[in-house]
Amino acid sequence: MAKSYTNRLFEDPKLLNSKILEEAHELVDASDRAHVVKEAADVIYFASVLCAREGIRFSEIERELDLRSLRIRRRKGDAKPPMKSD
Repeated sequence: MAKSYTNRLFEDPKLLNSKILEEAHELVDASDRAHVVKEAADVIYFASVLCAREGIRFSEIERELDLRSLRIRRRKGDAKPPMKSD
């Protein structure tokens, strides 16, 4: 396992970060169901590597999602506007 791709991702945070961003872009650009499934699997894989590297369990993520479902919503959930630079 020392030479596995997952281990390489664990040891190279810049590579892992770039792969997460790359796959997220590919996911939003996916044009059909099969492509969405493939890219979503890639995003989940790389995100799970990041979580494992940080010692985060899926149960923690599930708990966070459950808490979010209980919150009072104050905004419509639209994307936040881009930050203005001075």
